[in-house]
Amino acid sequence: MALVIEPTFATGLSARAEKYLQLAQASYADRTPSHPLFELAVRDFTTAIAANGKDQHSLYCDRALALALIGRYQEAASGYVQGMKYAKNGVEDSPCGI
Repeated sequence: MALVIEPTFATGLSARAEKYLQLAQASYADRTPSHPLFELAVRDFTTAIAANGKDQHSLYCDRALALALIGRYQEAASGYVQGMKYAKNGVEDSPCGI
């Protein structure tokens, strides 16, 4: 409901993107079409990043994961690099898992 009232509400976008990503990964594991769900996750992560959402490092890394899972590897690599830049204590503490 929060996104109906404020479409650029970063916390709401981030939460919805996480759910899209979870659904897409579950569909992917079941070998059912998941590409549209990954695209929705990417869109919401991108909008949350643009809205200066909290935990930029996680937003970049989660978006990169979604991009990688749909074969957009160059964009995913750039996203992982951006995510590591936002990690609080450098690459070691990055949620990107690299």
